[in-house]
Amino acid sequence: MSKTRLDVVVRALNILGAVGSDQPASASDTTLVEGLLDATIQELGARGVVYIQDPGVAGNYTSGNIDDAFYIPLALALAKAAASDFGKVGQDLSDSYSQAADGENRLRAMQDAEDDSDEPISFRPY
Repeated sequence: MSKTRLDVVVRALNILGAVGSDQPASASDTTLVEGLLDATIQELGARGVVYIQDPGVAGNYTSGNIDDAFYIPLALALAKAAASDFGKVGQDLSDSYSQAADGENRLRAMQDAEDDSDEPISFRPY
């Protein structure tokens, strides 16, 4: 099952501590973080970390077809992008950056594995 834009945004808000597991996200927090999603996805693509094929449409929270494997690492990267907006400073900010680096490494590894599987296998007969 794939994830929507809202799934990724709510997970990022949870990582930031802005919502608990049983709390709904506020409309203003959701709008703020969702507004950073496309820029985060574009940055990850531009740096060759990962390409998200169907991130959905900005403002349409139920759009998107984001692979489950990318869900948590993408939410970590999104949380990093929003960390300062949620008052993360000092060690909290450093922790957010460390978690995002881990997420990016996981995304990069998945993208590399996907890229490798699409390449033709070459061999030399003996």
